[in-house]
Amino acid sequence: MRSLTEPITFLFTDIEGSTRLWESHPKPMRQVLAEHDRLLRQVIQAHHGEVFKTIGDAFCAAFLSASDALTATQEAQRQLETLQVADQPLRVRMALHTGQAERRDSDYFGQPLNRVARLLSIAHGGQVLLSQATYEFLPEEFVLRDLGLHRLKDLQQPEHVWQLSLLEFPPLRSLTLENNNLPQQVTSFVGREKELIDIKQHLARTRLVTLTGSGGCGKTRIALQATAELLDQFPDGAWLVELAPLSDPALVPATVAEVLKVREVPGQALIPTLVGGLRDKNLLILLDNCEHVLHAAASLAEALLRGCPHVRLLVSSREMLGISGEQTYRVPSLSLPDPRQAQTPESLHRYESARLLIERAFFHQPLFVLTEDNASAVAALCARLDGIPLAIELAAARVRSMPVEQLASRLDDRFRLLTGGSRTALPRQQTLRALIDWSYDLLEENQKTLLCRLSVFAGGWTLESAERVCAGGEIEDGEVLDLLTALMDKSLVLYDEDSQGRGRYRLLETVREYAMERLLASGEASVVRLQHRDVLTLFAEEATTHLSSAEQGHWLLLLDQELENCRQALSLSLPDPDHCGVRLATALCPYLIELRGYLSEGSAWLEQQLQEASALPDSLTAKARLQLGQAYWRQGKYSNARAQLEEALRLWTALQDHHGIAQTIAGLANVTYYQGDYDAAEPLYTKALELARQSGNVPSIARALNNCALVASSRHRWEESLALFEESLQLRHAAGDRRGEGTVLGNLVAVYQALERLPEAQQAAQASLAIGEELSEPLMQGYAWMHLGGLALSEGDFTQARAAYGRSLAIRHEIGERYGVLNSLEAFMRLVYQEGNLIEAAELLGVVDTLRGEMETQVSSFSPEAGTRWRADLEAALTPERFAHHYTLGRHQPRDPLIAALSSRRA
Repeated sequence: MRSLTEPITFLFTDIEGSTRLWESHPKPMRQVLAEHDRLLRQVIQAHHGEVFKTIGDAFCAAFLSASDALTATQEAQRQLETLQVADQPLRVRMALHTGQAERRDSDYFGQPLNRVARLLSIAHGGQVLLSQATYEFLPEEFVLRDLGLHRLKDLQQPEHVWQLSLLEFPPLRSLTLENNNLPQQVTSFVGREKELIDIKQHLARTRLVTLTGSGGCGKTRIALQATAELLDQFPDGAWLVELAPLSDPALVPATVAEVLKVREVPGQALIPTLVGGLRDKNLLILLDNCEHVLHAAASLAEALLRGCPHVRLLVSSREMLGISGEQTYRVPSLSLPDPRQAQTPESLHRYESARLLIERAFFHQPLFVLTEDNASAVAALCARLDGIPLAIELAAARVRSMPVEQLASRLDDRFRLLTGGSRTALPRQQTLRALIDWSYDLLEENQKTLLCRLSVFAGGWTLESAERVCAGGEIEDGEVLDLLTALMDKSLVLYDEDSQGRGRYRLLETVREYAMERLLASGEASVVRLQHRDVLTLFAEEATTHLSSAEQGHWLLLLDQELENCRQALSLSLPDPDHCGVRLATALCPYLIELRGYLSEGSAWLEQQLQEASALPDSLTAKARLQLGQAYWRQGKYSNARAQLEEALRLWTALQDHHGIAQTIAGLANVTYYQGDYDAAEPLYTKALELARQSGNVPSIARALNNCALVASSRHRWEESLALFEESLQLRHAAGDRRGEGTVLGNLVAVYQALERLPEAQQAAQASLAIGEELSEPLMQGYAWMHLGGLALSEGDFTQARAAYGRSLAIRHEIGERYGVLNSLEAFMRLVYQEGNLIEAAELLGVVDTLRGEMETQVSSFSPEAGTRWRADLEAALTPERFAHHYTLGRHQPRDPLIAALSSRRA
């Protein structure tokens, strides 16, 4: 024996030409196939094998002994010789390979299965092929024929193939002996299953398919893979023509002729000679890297399509050829993990980019292991490199000298970091900078200028934005669309449409960083950035006016799309004579704080811009102070909020701006109310409503009605509260203010409960949640889950109450809404108290009281007397001493772990 250990030996079989036999002789084929199946099963079982799968007429079997497997094939072939279909022998091909595979239920999975399937695909009917691995497990007495090394489709390593018996068969259908010049790949092909299917389907329908895409996206690799998989469909072979090394477009026809061995004819142009030489050929030509010789490649392709009816062309280029009959296919970047979400080693393997990085990192550093600790760094690397395969390959090579965490942290200097590609690769594939240099150098001057100016956009852009920001100087207003289209054609600008057909342009982050370097070097970066900020300021100011209207959904979507651009504009220190920084931060605040729950971010931008600004008009200062006060109020920073709002009120009063006065008084009333001083809050709310009615501003009136209703609810004046809420709801419904409706519906839940109208309370809570989810509004969702938890608790459903409270707490904690966190923690305390968990309730009361003290509010978020009542009940139930002990533990308990534990209890 040639080995001491014996893994599983797999036998795959199928019938040669079975489709043709079924078409021409269906009845006899059915009878013969039944005998074929019976015979194979009998022989395999007789030699201790197991048939674990059949697919049509194909059998897949497993043996513990390579000798048993080979003996079974000998016996099977001997018995199958007797089977015929209409006087035609039934010819069955077989292949054997030995290796370790994973058993799942009744099937096997793993690389050995792939190799035996590929080995079977190159065999002929009646032939039995063996891999080198199987050969090494066999005794000497078997008569085998050495067929040498053969390359198999999709497999990285060539296979040493052996044949059972010395019979003569036609040459194997392997890549080694087919008519082709495809290079042997030394690394595995990762992912791209959908793209390969798409490309092959396109080539089945049309004779010219051009793969476009940004530099390094993998056009060449996927084109080579598709070509290899299509080899057996072209009797005259498949041929790779590499055009990247050419500097003279006139050499394109000669390069193709050399690869295809078409000789020049004296006195005849080369393209007609090529057409004549290939006219009767049935072959596939891969023209690789055509962008720098585009016109010459297009002329040749057009001539071949017209004169050679059986020739098909697969082209890779950063720009399409632009000729009749061309089908373009944009090769996307590899699928990406979201670096904002927690990743595990298991979850990362779902993404092509991560699988490529992991595999190549191990190739360069065999000690590399993907772990829970470095999974987030791998996800960040893939995302920041845009899933560009070449960039990921270059990054993986750096794992030899630094861990992936350090690599991810250094990507701000990616053009210096990502170097050191293969010495035999084209120069532009050896560094990330050279890759983009190649594309940039092919651009016309005004195309270069536009590309650099577009780098100021951080989150994509619309055509209108590009025209307003990037036009000027050498680029005329009406030129931007044509230049954008040219950059798209060259795969430097990407264009996406949503389900409603709204289009948006973007740059890959790697291209954007490169273009920004060029923009900074040009000296016009400040001018373009100022234009960018000015455009965004006007946009945000307009958008804010629509956030309480029937168009709020549309404007919310626009704000979501432009958020990264707004952040970019606010983060740069630029000259600001028109106070755009403060204006933009002020305009964004309602969206950031009220609608998206970015409480800390909204206040941070305003603080920064106010600190950097000088000589602001009083009206703008008042607006900014008002919004900053609202931000602090939402964060539970009541002293800070009051200081900002009082300053805003002083300015509005001096300006005699009644609308501003009304908004600011309402803001001060909110602070007072949430600190539990309902006596002081009620006249402020009443005054705000009076001023709002005088101004006639409907959104202000609706808000003021809602606030007055809240005070009435707190005083248990339920009928008055209901009337005020209903009036507010009617105004908001008439205005199409969905968010306003959701807010009022949520507030109505407590009123309906108090009036024992429980079905209406449940309906209102569910409607509020639905609106919050529709608008992606976390504040509303947090309150809605809170209401649903309270309803469940009132019905004695502790499990559902705990789940709803957990969801509410998780949302509120994530966005930093401290009053909401207090509210949810207090709800949990009430829940565990009613469940009878008195010790946990006492500890939670300690947590709640500590948070109340930090927020400068000493009353319960449920009612002024609730906290005092629960404390008294717990002291009585536990004894004062035990209560004091557990209450003190709660006062000093770390809050974040507790919140995480409670939040995890949600359904």
